[in-house]
Amino acid sequence: MSKVAITGNASGTGTFTIAAPNSNTDRTLNLPDSAGTLLHDSSSLAAANLTGTIDKARLPAGSVLQVLSTSYGTLTSTTSGSYVNLMGITVTPASSSSKFLLLANLAASGRGIFNLFRDSTQIHSHSSDPYIMWGFNQTAWNNNSMRAPFTVTALDSPATASAITYSVQMRSRSSTEGIGINENTSGSTFSNFILMEIAA
Repeated sequence: MSKVAITGNASGTGTFTIAAPNSNTDRTLNLPDSAGTLLHDSSSLAAANLTGTIDKARLPAGSVLQVLSTSYGTLTSTTSGSYVNLMGITVTPASSSSKFLLLANLAASGRGIFNLFRDSTQIHSHSSDPYIMWGFNQTAWNNNSMRAPFTVTALDSPATASAITYSVQMRSRSSTEGIGINENTSGSTFSNFILMEIAA
């Protein structure tokens, strides 16, 4: 039968007490079958000795919690003043306090406006038209237009832990002008959309 021995320190003068909590339940504390020192809330532990996965809620502010991306290679154009959906990503936030960094990289041609949406809510308003692609003095978009890299970015705070969909959409500035992406029909030109959840 194994035994448990408590050995005092001959040089010390303090009394160490093992105190039971206020409980009516019997408990068993199993000691590990190895030598070592018990850890406490002020103990240090080498990171190399840690195993498992750290809960996202314990990561410090500014940490990237997840990264999602999608690409879009279809030639798409419009002369409509209504937004046309190009690509979207559905994500479930790890926390309702998270922020989302949104990055859309577009192979754009023509004249029009790009915007980012959270579900049906525009991240930016119509009045500011923050992402205007002026193009190259065309009066209408066509697939012979010159194309240019065009980037749309935003930092959003959705304040929810429920699933949401972020999307990239575009519209023309007027019926006499046009906007398009992925003009190269060979498929060598692609647009993409990346989102990163940031701990706040």
